[in-house]
This record gives sequence, structure tokens and C-alpha cells, in this order.
Amino acid sequence: MPKNDAQRITDALNYLQNTVLVTAAERAEAHQLAQDFVNAALNNPASAAYQQFSTNLSLGAHILLDPSERRKMARSLFMLWSAMRHFDASFPMPYPDASQIPEGTVREALISYIRKARCMYEILHGGNAGANHVITQVMPANPLHFLWHNKVIVYGVSFLDPAQAPQNCLPCKFEYNAYKDRYEFTVRQAAGAGGVNIQVESVTAFHWTDQRYVPRPVPSPPLVIGNTNFGQMTGIELSGNHTMVTTQFTGCAFSMGEHNGHMYCAHVSPAGVPNMAPNTDGNTLAQRVMVNGAFANAGGIAVRVYGRNVGSVPNARGYDIGIGGDANNYMTIIGFPGGASYHLFSQTTRNAAIKDARRII
Repeated sequence: MPKNDAQRITDALNYLQNTVLVTAAERAEAHQLAQDFVNAALNNPASAAYQQFSTNLSLGAHILLDPSERRKMARSLFMLWSAMRHFDASFPMPYPDASQIPEGTVREALISYIRKARCMYEILHGGNAGANHVITQVMPANPLHFLWHNKVIVYGVSFLDPAQAPQNCLPCKFEYNAYKDRYEFTVRQAAGAGGVNIQVESVTAFHWTDQRYVPRPVPSPPLVIGNTNFGQMTGIELSGNHTMVTTQFTGCAFSMGEHNGHMYCAHVSPAGVPNMAPNTDGNTLAQRVMVNGAFANAGGIAVRVYGRNVGSVPNARGYDIGIGGDANNYMTIIGFPGGASYHLFSQTTRNAAIKDARRII
């Protein structure tokens, strides 16, 4: 028996209000965002907009008065997307109607977008409980699961605090960006409405010829990547107290190693830094660091490498962002304290979509 227009809309709202997929605090503001959308845009049941939205919610006739839980999720998910698009026109609608939402992924998508809608509600009305819950509870509880279902990017900085050396703990804002439909870390910036201020372990990116990686007299002849020794690298020591972040990768190599209960990391850039020639390519850089890379400030330990198409076991193929690297094709690494050191994870985004997520150490 098919639903009528009012039933579809009311049922979608009721499901958001009462779902047990998330906590009451998480669903409350997401439901309110959806209710505000209905009040503002669908306040006339006789209007063409009301009827069209009901059509977009429709999943076709179903026996036994539409009992499928996944169908309810799909309608509520489309309701949330529509509300988010209404209040921020830059939000990209994943599908034009509920019937195209894959049933196999709808549960996780609904959970994800309830949290994003909560963040959007707080961007509009103030508060940061949504973003704070994501970064302090949701993401650390199961980083790999989170990264498969939510895009993330880090906007790092070149700043390295000499007073903390070899550590580099810096302030950072964490927020949801509706335009890119992703969560963003922006180091050394304060959060506005909807975002939260946190502290992070910032692993600064340096060009491969930098003194931190290849100590040498200055001036000196240009280095040659094929015979450069990376055995005296200086790694950034993670304190063990905060989330680790480093700016996005389009060809850089990430090096890591543990010494005396601490993780040491380095983000080595092959190209793109002004006045730091010679440049090289990401594959060649990663291969060379794997040959002789070591952290001099961490007992001379040999490093493990996660580079472009090249890496240490068990990630021998490294990360793959396809041809080139730009705003829609990049890899992100974040880490969380765990056990005696850190657990590090990567997410690869290609054509603005999640293509890979993995734990790298």
C-alpha cells in the first residue's frame, strides 16, 4: 500500500526523532534541522514543492505497510540531505531522490549524516558539541571505520615551534565543511560556530633537501636524489597526548619509527616548495628514503615509509592518488595514541571520493 505525501514526510521526521542508531543528543539537533527545513520549505501540503519532495522520498509500493527498516533509513537520509542543502546551498546532494540510495550502505550513511547535520545545525545556531563529539569520541573509537565513511582533510602549516623540539604540539580547529562534505583539520586557526578548538601533534612537511633530512654545509652543490643519504633525519616526536595530523599528500613520503616508547615522524616533500630545487617525484623519493632513511634523534632507528606507490611492508604499494594530485586527489594521514605509541591511519581521496582507508602502523 503506497504512502501518501504527508505520511512519507511525517514518517521520515519521526524516524530521525526516534532512531536508536545514534545517541539522543546526536539525533536531536539533526531532527531539528530537518523539522526547520519542513517548516520553511514544505509548509503548504497543496504546493508543487511539497508534492515533488514527497515523490523524491517515494520508494514505490511495498507489502505489509512498508516494514523495511532500510527503506525508513533511506527516506530519513534523503530528508537530512535536503535539509542540509536548504540551509547551505553548497552542500552536494549525493543522490537526486531516495530511490537511488544503495540499501547496503544506507545505515552507515544515515549515522554519518546525522552527525554532519548536527554540526550544520550548530554552525547556524551556535555551539560545537557535534564537532567535539566526532573528534573526541567517534573518530578515536574506530578510526578505520570512520575514515571509510567520512572524508577528512588536514590543512597543515610550515610552522615548527623551536621551544618544543623535538615535539610540535599546536592549536587546531576541527569542523565540518558542507561544501566539500568533509571534516577538516586546520592547524593554527581558531574555530568559529560549529567548530571546536583542539590541540594536535603537527608533523610539518619539509622539502627533501632540507637540513632536517640531509644535514650539510650551506651553500653546497645541489643534492642528487639517487645518492643522497637520509640516515641523519630529524623526526618530530609525538607526545602521546593528542591526535597526530600532517598536511595532505599528493606525492610526499611519510616516515615513521618508534624509540623509547615514542613515535617519531617526518613528512618529506619531493617537489613544489619554492626555492628548494632540485625536485624529484614521489616514487623515487620514497624508494630512496627506504634504502637508508633513519632518525638521528631517535637512536638512529631505520624508518618505515609510506609513499606514493611505494612503501614498507605491509604497505609495499604505498598510496595511489592516480595521475597527478590536486584538490580532489590526495591522501591524508592522521594518528591516535594507542598502547605504547600511536596508531596511524590513511585515507585516499580520488575524484573527491573515498577510494581507500587503512591502518598503516
